Parts: sequence; C-alpha cells; structure tokens
Amino acid sequence: MKKNLKIMLLSSAALLLVACANNEEPATSSVNTDVAETQITIDESDVPEEVIEEEEEVEDTTETSEETKSESSESETSDDAETSSEEETSESDDAETSSEEEASESDDAETSSEEEANESDDSESTEVAEDKIEPVVVDMINKDGDSMGTATFEEAANGVILTLELEGLEEGEYGFHIHEYGQATPPTFMDALGHFNPTGADHGIYAEGGPHLGDFPNLVVGKDGKVDIVLVVSNVSLDPDAPYTLRTENGTSLIIHEGPDDYETQPIGTSGYAMIGGVIFAPLSAETEESEQVEESSEESEESKEDSSESSSEKESSSRSSSSKESSDDEARDDESSSEE
Repeated sequence: MKKNLKIMLLSSAALLLVACANNEEPATSSVNTDVAETQITIDESDVPEEVIEEEEEVEDTTETSEETKSESSESETSDDAETSSEEETSESDDAETSSEEEASESDDAETSSEEEANESDDSESTEVAEDKIEPVVVDMINKDGDSMGTATFEEAANGVILTLELEGLEEGEYGFHIHEYGQATPPTFMDALGHFNPTGADHGIYAEGGPHLGDFPNLVVGKDGKVDIVLVVSNVSLDPDAPYTLRTENGTSLIIHEGPDDYETQPIGTSGYAMIGGVIFAPLSAETEESEQVEESSEESEESKEDSSESSSEKESSSRSSSSKESSDDEARDDESSSEE
C-alpha cells in the first residue's frame, strides 16, 4: 500500500512539472483522472531506482527489526529455559545433598546401633565370665597316701565332664563311683560312705530301676598301668544351686575299688574294698571349720603382731628410761666432781 501511494505522489509531481513547463494550469479533474489512469497503467520500471532502494531499505529495516525481535524473544526463552534448568539442577543438587545427609544419619544410626550391640555383647560375655564355674581338680591317693594322679571335673551343658589321669595301677578291671560323703581317708576310705544317689535309684545299669547318678562303667587298665579317659557324667553339676549338685552339704568323693562292678548287685555292686580315693567337695561344715580356723589363725597372727609391737615398744621405752637414767647419773657425777674441785 505504501508503495502505491508513493507511486501516485511521484506521478502527480511529474504532471505538475510538465504543466508548469507548458505554462498551463493543471485541472484538478484531469489530474485526478490521470492519477487514476496512472495507477492502472504505471509500471515499476518507470519508478526511479532511488525510490526502489529506499523502499527496499525500509523493508530490510522492518525485516531486520522483526528478526531482532524474534531473536530477542528466542534469547529470552532460552534464558528462561537455562534459568529453569539451573533451578532444577540446584533443586536436584539440594535433593542429592539431603539424600546424602539422610544416608549419613542412617550410617551414624547403624554405627550407634552396632556400638550398642557390641557393648551389650561385651556386657553379656563379662557376665558369663563372672558366672563361670571353675574346674575342680581332685588328688587321687592310694592306701599309703601316695598320689596316683588326678580326676578333673568341669561344668558342661548337660552335666559334668570327668577327665581321669592315673598311673601305677595293676593291669585289670576296676569299678569306680562317686560317693556321698566328702571324705576319703586311707587306708580304708570307709568314711566316703555309699554311692551318690540323690534320686533314690537302684544300683547298676542292668538294674530295672538304675543306675545311681554316681555309677560309672568299669575302668580297664592295660599293662602300662595307666588310665587316661574322659567321661560325661549326665544330670549332675558343680553349681551349688543345681538340683543334683556334687557340692552338697555333706560333700562328695571319688572312689576306685579293688574289683569290677557287675552293674546289678545291690546296693553297691561286687567291686570290693576301696583302694584309691579323693575328695571332690568337702562337707560344708568342714569348709566352715576350715574358714573359722583360717580366721582364728589370722586373728592370732594379728594378735602376735600386736604383742610383738607392744613388746618392742616396751623395750624401746625401757631402753630410753635406762639411757635417761644413765645420763642423769653421769650428770650427777659431773656435778659431784665439780663441787669437789
């Protein structure tokens, strides 16, 4: 539209110039008609190049402005997209940081739980160590009072483990049992009394109502005269609070007999007389007496120490008094000698 208007104006100007050159007054109606006709018949080739260049510059400027606006809009959109991306990245980083912190807190919690578990395990192991029952080692002696070896009793889950180590025996088969009293005095060992039988059972594994808790299989000794065996004594304990403890009020002992046990003759089999014995636990009364004797001996020791201390003090005081007396006598003699002079 702008292009057509410019063409019309240029045509009108050209007509006016022609009229002036001919000294004629232009007629409005003819001009308008010519303009109208010019609008219809004019060719772009008749338009001056300067006008066309100006129009092209205007169009280029317009297109450039539009492109600039488009680029600016695209740039703004890109900047917005980058900003949004940066915000999303920042949020993602924050989320990762939060996740790392939570993971760290979880690790700390697990570490704390492990430490508490370790502390609990240490506490339990300490309690077990404190409650552990020490093994009992029994010195086994013969009729002459000579040591033949040892019998070691150790607390186990379902009873007591007995380890018997002896030497110097004659080849043969021998019955042996736990007896119900904590004494074993050679040469007869009769003070050990009968078998340990807290359940009131019959004697021997062949007996219908047996055996005693103190019954064992026979010992078999070879030509070397040695015994080295390990047995599990079921249902008994070294714990004084257990139902069938070997640490009874009367105590217990271990006796080896001169012959084999037939596992059925009542009340103690056919093993014969005792030939080796040892005290597992002494009677509680004997332990009390021993502790009282130890206390008395310690008291006597303290008294003797006090007496000794008093005696030494008296000796020191007497020596001091004698020395002071001698000193006073010396002074008196010195006074007498000075007076004589």
